[in-house]
Amino acid sequence: MSALALGIFFDRARNLRGLSLVDPGQLAFYARTWLPQMGPLLAIGGIGALIDLGSRIAARRRPGPAVDELWLAQLCTLPLVLLVAAVGDVPRHLVAQGVLLLAIGAGGWLWLLEAVVARPSPGRVAALAGAVVAAMVCVAPLATINTRVTTISLVGLLLGAVVVAAVLVRPVTRGRVVAWLGQGGAAVGTMLLLLGAGTGVLATVAVLQGQSSLDERKASAVRLATDWLRTNASPGSTIALGGTLGMETAVELVGDRRLVSLREVGGLVDPRAPLGVADRWGRTNARDWISLGPTPQQASVLAGFRSSDLIRRLKTRAVDYWVLMSDEDDSPQRIVEPALTPDHGFTPVAGWTVANGGGSLRVVILRVDRAHLAFDPGVWTTEATLEGLVMALEAAAGPERATAARMLLERIHVEPEGPAADALRARLRALSGAASLVTTAAVPAP
Repeated sequence: MSALALGIFFDRARNLRGLSLVDPGQLAFYARTWLPQMGPLLAIGGIGALIDLGSRIAARRRPGPAVDELWLAQLCTLPLVLLVAAVGDVPRHLVAQGVLLLAIGAGGWLWLLEAVVARPSPGRVAALAGAVVAAMVCVAPLATINTRVTTISLVGLLLGAVVVAAVLVRPVTRGRVVAWLGQGGAAVGTMLLLLGAGTGVLATVAVLQGQSSLDERKASAVRLATDWLRTNASPGSTIALGGTLGMETAVELVGDRRLVSLREVGGLVDPRAPLGVADRWGRTNARDWISLGPTPQQASVLAGFRSSDLIRRLKTRAVDYWVLMSDEDDSPQRIVEPALTPDHGFTPVAGWTVANGGGSLRVVILRVDRAHLAFDPGVWTTEATLEGLVMALEAAAGPERATAARMLLERIHVEPEGPAADALRARLRALSGAASLVTTAAVPAP
């Protein structure tokens, strides 16, 4: 009952933005985003929990009331897990649930290891082999950090397999190991194994890898931007920061220059809105988007800039320079960049692409002419974002979808252009029934 009550309560959370607590598309999006980084938790806790459940069904095992209470606690907090996934928050809010899962999973792994050593059979050995393979699949993304990690992981698995095989083929040794496991040796051995694995990961990441290429790019980008601004932005001028490295740059610029935050705003995919995207509160009158892109939190939530909101913030905050930094082609700052031209009141005064073996990071500094701010009606977006909008319109049944498709067809700019973008426009044309594009006037500054 408590889990049901929590589910009903969380389903009304404001951060859901009107979406359901259990949205299959959002849950799949969250899993694709975060599960590859949670390999050890899945390998020990997730697979071990499945072993625990399987042992209850196949072997009629009763592990004891303590494990039952752990399962009950996990189930009671399931609504919180769903809420974190539904709003797209980071998994650090699920530390307690992760600890519970590890405790349950450790019990499952210990039972299976003890069963294989004490009472070996083809079925138990096959179950252990399958579980180990599944655990390797879970941690495979982490094992590709570098060749050292891959080599150490393979050597460790090989040594473990040799030790298990040696124990199984020698009855005397197997008897001693079974007696040791029965006296608490399984728990001690597992703790030592985890300690060794954790120490190895820490040594690999902290010592062997040294400074990452991403850290080097970030440091170079911040240094270039701050050096230019200290030299060229007069004292008392206002500098707008936001997005990637905004905080890191602001720390270096604190002093006689005024710093303000200028970030993208959220939007909800809604076929009833003029462009198929409502504002972040679900109001469907948002028709002045100039850029739209994905967010890493929610599949049905987009991020971008609206002309009226952006012009208002630039004027009220008296922004003189706007610093854009981006490390992804689909970041909000990268998508909106083509709309920020001199004709619209933005003059590029500096720009760099900081690149190394790990990737690149783009830095652009714009001088803002607040007296001449205006935007054309075009909406800049990515191919993946437009495909999501088209799919949402195709799934809608209301009459508003034709209007939204028509407006998107008239105003959309896709980066990069190509056959895929043309195919998406064809689908929009089919939804709107339009035979030709209509050109609209520029959107003036308020």
